[in-house]
Amino acid sequence: MKLSHALLTTALSLSLAACGGGGGDAPAPASADQAKVSLAEFEGVWKRDAAHDVCVPDFVYNQDYAARVRDVTLTKTGSNELEIAYAVQVYSDDACTVKQGLVRERFTVSLVPVTRAGRDNVVKGIPRFVGAVASADGGAGITLTALPDGRMTGLTNVKTIGDVQGGRLQFSVAEPGQPVDADGYPNDFNANDYFVR
Repeated sequence: MKLSHALLTTALSLSLAACGGGGGDAPAPASADQAKVSLAEFEGVWKRDAAHDVCVPDFVYNQDYAARVRDVTLTKTGSNELEIAYAVQVYSDDACTVKQGLVRERFTVSLVPVTRAGRDNVVKGIPRFVGAVASADGGAGITLTALPDGRMTGLTNVKTIGDVQGGRLQFSVAEPGQPVDADGYPNDFNANDYFVR
C-alpha cells in the first residue's frame, strides 16, 4: 500500500476534518449557515489512534524509507480558514524502528459548512499545498529522492469533508468509486479512520 493512500485512509481524517472549497470552484459564498461552523473543535494536535498507528513502507519521497504519521496540527488562520500541518516520521527500516527524520507538509483550506446525516459542524474544502520542511528531528537524517510537494498526504487539491465527533477527528477525501454529492464531495466518513487528541 502506498504511503499517500495509507495516510489518507488512516489519517488526514484529520487534516481534512477541516477542508473547504469545491473542485476548481471557489468556496461557496458566506451564508447564514457559515456562522454555524466552529473551527474551535478542529484546532490542536491530533494523533493516530493506536489501532491505526501503522508503519508504511515505500515512503513517497524516497522508497528506501518507511514512514508513520506522527501528528496533524490544525490551526485557525482566518474566520473560515485552517492551516493543516501534517507530520510524518521517516525510518530506514520497514518496522519503523530506526528513525531517520521528519517531513512536515503544510496546507491551507478555506471552509464552508456541508450537511451530512447524523452530524453537525461538518466542513468541506480543498486543501492547497503551501510548503514542506524535512529535518533529522533527532534521527540520522533524511535523503529525499523527490522534493515534497503535497503527495505525502494525498490532500493537495482534493475535495474533502471533515468533522469532529465523539472526540475523534475524521475526514474523507473524494476518491474514484466513492459515493459523492452533487458537488463531488464524499457523502460519508469511514467510521474506523480517525485521529484523537
